[in-house]
Amino acid sequence: MEVARGAEPGLPLEEMTRQGMLGFERAAAQTHEVSVYRCHEGVVTSISHGVAFDNEKAQQRYFREQRQAMEERFGAPELDTFNLSLWKKMLLWFEGINKTVESFKTVYWTSTQRESAMLYLTERPNQEKKYVVSMDLSTENGDSSDSVPTSERRPK
Repeated sequence: MEVARGAEPGLPLEEMTRQGMLGFERAAAQTHEVSVYRCHEGVVTSISHGVAFDNEKAQQRYFREQRQAMEERFGAPELDTFNLSLWKKMLLWFEGINKTVESFKTVYWTSTQRESAMLYLTERPNQEKKYVVSMDLSTENGDSSDSVPTSERRPK
């Protein structure tokens, strides 16, 4: 699937399969994407996908699209550092981690099927495409065939 959409494998496919970790990279005019699939006994158990953009507007649009897809799949997030309630801010403040949590710009979900998803924003200073949206999807039971949101849209 990754090769079909123009991504380059990080290592020979046989080597990655043997190691249980498949990595792919795809560079386009407006984006740079990296995807890593972790496998256990031939089954994908987690996916990490990062997309770097050359402007913040594109990053924010992609983030909103992915967040909507995650909310459709998992419902309301368990943790949303973009929208912390006063109560959660106070609890984090008492624990001494409020500034750290807010600086991560993270939204996190878990489901009853022991799946988890995280969506977050970062910036890479001094990079051409410095505005990054990252997603991590994982399952504890080894069945991640349905973990990727079906409405995931690639940037245009």
